[in-house]
Amino acid sequence: MPEVDLHEDDAEVLSLLCKFLHPNHAQPDVSLLSWETFCKLAAVVEQYRIYNAMALCKLKMEYSVEERPYEVFQYASTTNYESLRDRAMKLCLSSHPLECFVKACEIGLTDLMDEAALKTLNLPMADVKEALRGTKNWQLTLLAWMGQREALRERQQSLLLNPTVGPQHKGGSSRCEDWHTYYNAVVLKSLKRSDGNLTDVITMTRQLVQGCSYCLKAVEINLEFHCDSFPLRSFDPDPDLNNLVEEIIVEEDGQTMVLLCKFIHRQRQPDLETLDWQEFVKLAAAVEKYGVFAAMEVCKMKMSSSIETHPYDVHLYASAANYDSLSTKALGLCMESHPLECLIRANEAGLLDLRDKAALKTLDMTVEAAVSVLKNSANWTFTFAAWIRQREQLLRDRRAVLEAPPTSTAALHKGGITRCLQWYAFYNAVCLDMFKDTDSDFTATTGTHKHLLNGCLQCAKIIDIWKKNYENTLVDLPSFSTFRDVFCLRA
Repeated sequence: MPEVDLHEDDAEVLSLLCKFLHPNHAQPDVSLLSWETFCKLAAVVEQYRIYNAMALCKLKMEYSVEERPYEVFQYASTTNYESLRDRAMKLCLSSHPLECFVKACEIGLTDLMDEAALKTLNLPMADVKEALRGTKNWQLTLLAWMGQREALRERQQSLLLNPTVGPQHKGGSSRCEDWHTYYNAVVLKSLKRSDGNLTDVITMTRQLVQGCSYCLKAVEINLEFHCDSFPLRSFDPDPDLNNLVEEIIVEEDGQTMVLLCKFIHRQRQPDLETLDWQEFVKLAAAVEKYGVFAAMEVCKMKMSSSIETHPYDVHLYASAANYDSLSTKALGLCMESHPLECLIRANEAGLLDLRDKAALKTLDMTVEAAVSVLKNSANWTFTFAAWIRQREQLLRDRRAVLEAPPTSTAALHKGGITRCLQWYAFYNAVCLDMFKDTDSDFTATTGTHKHLLNGCLQCAKIIDIWKKNYENTLVDLPSFSTFRDVFCLRA
């Protein structure tokens, strides 16, 4: 193992490294580190084979590849993470073409090598030579690069010396008087991209290249030493005292426990990106339950990155693990999919604004559906009573809007009348459906019966105002907290 040259100013990196070495302590939150410090940490983690931190650092690098492709490319190149390296290399071709060209030559990625080579042909030969020096068969690579550059220059020179003849000018001449000024000032600066293929040249000159491979073996470490929920025994001389260790009941399925064990042995950790989402959710829950510090941060990071696509699962995970900020953020995102659950959890956490917003999303639910969810929460009777009162208030307000459709001077019919004959058949049909099922969608119901108006434009304007008034009943409704506080005071 090569020595790592760490200086006094790298004390922060050494401190972080030591925190990863102690399995019975929570790992550092790498999202709080500066990028420079994190890069140093990631490099040292790989060089010293700190398995507890390798997967975490790799995952953060994967999430940062769009923002910092070259740094991720350097990291992945030295750690043999091939898919991450290739992805980062493609992203940094424009900013670091020479480095990408050298690395692509070393590992034999011909497509990337060709693409990177095209971006280096205008660089000084001394820079290319210095970058290639030290790589295998670098003289042959440089020779191929020089051959392609000369082919490009010959092609450019041919194009410059023989500009395309355009449309005939007035009088039949092929050039106008201003052509030569334009030609000297502009065409010499317009270098077209070459179609030469560097792969063909290198294939002819690198027939003797041979490859090699390396492998590493890891040694398993004691389970008790790595999990907070499996405490170390005191090894007291008294055997009775030595056996006073809390019994851990394992309830997880076999696949989850196999994954969990891979985090507590001295080996590369599993790649979480390859797991099915539900498999990962079960793993993350087990990691927190058993206090497997080696996997906590990497699972937390993946959960944080998945908050947009799986907000409710992230909320459940963060709530159980006491990650308050993550839990609150996820709760705000899952109101559309799980509004009643959000109401309960916001109520338990004392997040009143979030509770009121979630309550508004639940008022179109049936009473049976609300009871089936609410009855499993603490003090659910108060919550249900407040919900019923708010819902009844909304139904009364909506009924009032239904019973008094609006009139408008801007929608008067011919002769100055406010209603046409078709209106009454339409109105009766809408009210009948809405009173039959109070949970019906008002917009959909008016759309269903709109044909009864026979295309009356004035009535259509009235319907638009009517729908807006109906929607405003939810906007003007007193908050859930108003009703909840009343029942709490009475109790």
